[in-house]
Amino acid sequence: MPLLNKITTLAAIVFMGTSITLAYLSTNKSTGSVMSKVKVEAQQQAPVQTAPMTVPIPATKPATTELPKEQPKGPDNK
Repeated sequence: MPLLNKITTLAAIVFMGTSITLAYLSTNKSTGSVMSKVKVEAQQQAPVQTAPMTVPIPATKPATTELPKEQPKGPDNK
């Protein structure tokens, strides 16, 4: 059996052993939350906006569906 296979197998066994051990310890030794002694400050509310903001629409020319006028043909344009 090549050396890389042995190293991979050993790493997998150590990983599985560690995972099972940590899972067992976390289910059996739970004494509460780590965050139970942390004090929470009251959150400040943002000021309430009474009226919605209006944004003016810029004045533009209305769109037309007319085709551009054909330019007169000169000596250079045929």
